[in-house]
Amino acid sequence: MDYVSEIKNRLSMPELVKRMGFDMTASGMIKSIYKEEKTPSLKIYDSYFVDFSQSGDKKGDVIQFYQDYYRCDFPTALKELCGICGISYSGSDYVSTNYYKGPRKIAFNEVLNRAIPECLSEDEKDFYFTSMGKTFDYADDYEVEDGSELHKKILDYEKRVIKYLRAMRFQNNINILSSFVEYLWKKGLSDDVRGYLIEERKLPLEVLNKFMICSVNNYFETSGHFKKAFALGDLQRAGLFNEKGNFIFNKHKIIIPYLWKGWVAYVRGRYFAEGSAESNGAKYIGLCNDALGVNSPKRFFNSDIFLKSLPGEKIYIVEGEFDTIALTSLGYKVFGIPGVGNLPSEKWLKKLVDYDVVVCVDTDDAGKKLTEKLIELFNGYKKEIKIKELPNKDINEFIKNG
Repeated sequence: MDYVSEIKNRLSMPELVKRMGFDMTASGMIKSIYKEEKTPSLKIYDSYFVDFSQSGDKKGDVIQFYQDYYRCDFPTALKELCGICGISYSGSDYVSTNYYKGPRKIAFNEVLNRAIPECLSEDEKDFYFTSMGKTFDYADDYEVEDGSELHKKILDYEKRVIKYLRAMRFQNNINILSSFVEYLWKKGLSDDVRGYLIEERKLPLEVLNKFMICSVNNYFETSGHFKKAFALGDLQRAGLFNEKGNFIFNKHKIIIPYLWKGWVAYVRGRYFAEGSAESNGAKYIGLCNDALGVNSPKRFFNSDIFLKSLPGEKIYIVEGEFDTIALTSLGYKVFGIPGVGNLPSEKWLKKLVDYDVVVCVDTDDAGKKLTEKLIELFNGYKKEIKIKELPNKDINEFIKNG
């Protein structure tokens, strides 16, 4: 069977990117899979893509896109795409002669450089190349056959090295983010933020303190302090400063820490400017992400509940941080999900299988979509969850209205 042609017949580019979880604009654009960027520059057509951010406007089909995004070789991409398309894959006679002409030789260092994330610091790159070089001990000009057992071993070991680097990056980020929140915490909430959270949203001060909610009271003072305290590259890798070297929390001055074993593992900012919490743009922003995925917003808010709960206990899932805080103030055990597009990874969701899960999210379209997604995911784990419908828009509104 010509698997390449069969995959292309069954799977269009728009369908593939949708299945992979990308948000495509109305004009068919997504963010580049080759670099971090704010404005989408990769155009999705029916049968191919073009990335205008790359030299020569990089083009490719569904197989090339899958290979490049997951950094896998051609046979792996072919096998996995066959699975997605429902094609029975035998592992033989799988190529179109016009597409793939068999194994090629790749310089050992090309294998490494092709996959290494550009976001690594010099120390991280040194660790990466030293670890890989010591393990395989090959000269720079050593050639590896693409798709060979040796090539697979190199890529498999590389995943372990990247996993270790991710853990190193996570620990470094925790140090910076914890210092960031501690600095703001000592400054105290600004009067306008305090009024909004306590008087308008009716969130108890003692619970806000428990979650270490704080505010950026002076943008330039905070930015200057951290540029003096840490190297700019470390601040950018931690996500607090963007690629231009600017502190990201300007108008999003309410800072919401995501605690992990008491440490700050992530933060989001809530828009709050000129005495108003309303925004015509993004109401929330998270840390600038990196190619290692350490700064991903796809996580639970209040994840430390896992440390304080036993299997079988009732745990609520709500939408957003403030609803989590509001329901916690009533004595419930609660996780917050920052929107349907930021569902935590499968390893976190699977942890909930042993608990009595109650979903209590917003009643708007986004909330309904999140509920449907959670039902679908837990059905896959053969886990029944309860759905609690609210008479108001969200938990916080319900509590405010008594």
